[in-house]
Amino acid sequence: MTTLLSKKTLLSAYRLFSTVMTPLALPAAAALMYFSKKYRAQMPYRLGKLPDLSAIRRRKPLIWTHALSVGEVNAVMPLIERMRKRWPDAGMLCTASTATGLDALKKRVQHAHIVTGSMPLDLFPVVSRVTSGIMPDCFVLCETDIWPGFIWSLKKKGIPALLVNGSISQKAAGRLAMLNRAGIDAAGLLYDGFQIIGMQSEDDVTRLRHAAGSGMPQVTCTGNMKFDISPPVPDRNTRKVLTRELGISEDEFVLVAGSTHEGEEKILIETFLNISAKREGRGKQSHACIRLVIAPRDPARASHVLETARKRGLAACLKSEGCGTGQRVVIVDTLGELAQIYALGHAAFVGGTMVPVGGHNLLEPAAHGIPVMWGPFTESCRDMAELLKNDRAGFEIKSREELEKKLIKMTGMDSEWKDMGRSAAQAVKRHGGAADRCLALVESALDKYGRHE
Repeated sequence: MTTLLSKKTLLSAYRLFSTVMTPLALPAAAALMYFSKKYRAQMPYRLGKLPDLSAIRRRKPLIWTHALSVGEVNAVMPLIERMRKRWPDAGMLCTASTATGLDALKKRVQHAHIVTGSMPLDLFPVVSRVTSGIMPDCFVLCETDIWPGFIWSLKKKGIPALLVNGSISQKAAGRLAMLNRAGIDAAGLLYDGFQIIGMQSEDDVTRLRHAAGSGMPQVTCTGNMKFDISPPVPDRNTRKVLTRELGISEDEFVLVAGSTHEGEEKILIETFLNISAKREGRGKQSHACIRLVIAPRDPARASHVLETARKRGLAACLKSEGCGTGQRVVIVDTLGELAQIYALGHAAFVGGTMVPVGGHNLLEPAAHGIPVMWGPFTESCRDMAELLKNDRAGFEIKSREELEKKLIKMTGMDSEWKDMGRSAAQAVKRHGGAADRCLALVESALDKYGRHE
């Protein structure tokens, strides 16, 4: 095969393009961020301002970890905790790309020797300034958000970059393989700047190697660090506060629908209406009624979901405003509380799976010991879905009608769904260990480049 565009050529073109575009992109990005309250505080750092590193500058090793948004922040936390224990004198910079991701970081990594910040835009002059100004001993990227200009800038400076908890879909791998066959080394541009790549599954390893052909850096299967997440279990006072804010009473069956997207809330609301209608006049059952708690993936959509519920005649409320026992549908419009709210549920539905998004973290509710449901679109969480299904800890829902049947059945079978919940918690514990394997990769990289001390 003749290589028409090697990774070196692609990188040169990418750098030239980003350099030429910088004078145009910076004012546009600055204006967008300035007029968007959501991104205003991030603006200077996205455009190349260095964070205040005085608390970590002289500490060794200096490790920079990056996670795109909330899901990736949660996934990388077990590794961050292990790195802190392994190198107690280390300094750490933890960055995110989204405002919600940065908020999650600030809440989760409050430590004197950890600095949080925003990832710079992948414009060559910007990343060159930032990487030269920080000069970490190691860079660790969790899952996604691969920017070639940034990664290759690190490599040029001799700074080892690792990709951990990586995954690649069949569709993405197919596109990269097609480009590779056409002589365009796009996979090399994206992945060859890493010294070590740790993927979530053997299937991910196979897909990546198929997409890239020969010449890949070290690629290994480390497992999914989301199995190592210790869910935040609300203490007695927190549980009492959450129960009051959600308006939950003891005789209710609580379904928590987390990380939902447009189209899924309507399915959930219609299901809730049908179940409520069928239960009227049936007499006392295991649970006298059902409460539906919906946490949209984007909290900014909460008001829209609330309006959808009220238009269907439901007594609905926003969590931030407080909910009474008479309000049957609760919309969570706050950040960072979903993991604890799952602990109050009897069952969970994880969104992004009834619409073609690819799904979100199925393990978060499973770790709390409750059965998990998901839809047919699981490209981003296929391994989790298969594991929970095989362990009889959850099940796939193919339609609104099937969701309705499952919920009606679950509300009357206390012992069975409790057994499923126990299986869910055990499955999460049994498949842990990925964070330790990723820690070993970081240690290997630091050893290789002599950057421990």
